[in-house]
Amino acid sequence: MEPLSRESSSDESPTQRRLHAIRSHLLPAAAPSDEDDLRSAVQANATSGELVRGDHYSVVLPEELQKGKWNVYRHAVENFCDYKYLGTRIRVDGTVGEYKWMTYGEAGTAREAIGSGLAYYGLSHGMCVGLYFINRPEWVIVDHACSAYSYVSVPLYDTLGPDAVKYVVNHASIQAIFCAPQTLNALLSFISEIPSLQLIVVVGGSDENLPSLPSTLQVKLVSYLKLLSEGRRHLQPYNPPRPEGVATICYTSGTTGTPKGVVLTHGNLIASVAGFCQISKLYPSD
Repeated sequence: MEPLSRESSSDESPTQRRLHAIRSHLLPAAAPSDEDDLRSAVQANATSGELVRGDHYSVVLPEELQKGKWNVYRHAVENFCDYKYLGTRIRVDGTVGEYKWMTYGEAGTAREAIGSGLAYYGLSHGMCVGLYFINRPEWVIVDHACSAYSYVSVPLYDTLGPDAVKYVVNHASIQAIFCAPQTLNALLSFISEIPSLQLIVVVGGSDENLPSLPSTLQVKLVSYLKLLSEGRRHLQPYNPPRPEGVATICYTSGTTGTPKGVVLTHGNLIASVAGFCQISKLYPSD
């Protein structure tokens, strides 16, 4: 947990320097008496983490310049731009093949386009975005876009059934829903009963195969690829959330009644990562 000292920095490998930079993002809140106290007394390092530098994000490194009182920054996405991030198994004739990978750089570009696309279609900051499809890279990209542009992600599990999904959409006043062709039909069966909805984005489908919606609904229906394209043409600056801002609302299955929404802030998620970093080390090759 100790920051990298200037004396030892010259002897460190690039990988070790990255690890020291990550660890320096967390500081003990007080001088702990033992390891258990250290794990229960963690706070953010106010001079570390992601800071806005114009339209970009940077990570503060532990090095100091020889002169002046400035921090040294490294652009995180650029530094790991070509590293593998999200992998999808290729299936041929029912056989599982190799992974097709999306890099950190590609994911960062898609995140910016999706977030910008949501803003282009009229979603204001703080609005809820539903994710109504199974795990795939687009799920993670949309969730990242929500964080980067201060939207609230709300998972909608297809195992809940149409009634529970309809309840969650109305309860959270969801304005945009990302779904798959398989879950689109279920969504359309009760679309007239969810007045907050403004936008439906179909992941894995093409615009030519999307059904037409009655004009009285005032709901736009587009493909994920179209939203991606619109976002690229109308890029918006990031709108980073504050720690107390809501990151996601996770609803229960509703086995004891209607689903209950568990509200998690960005501070909650960072605290979870901080705790994880106390017991496990991550490396650039992971």
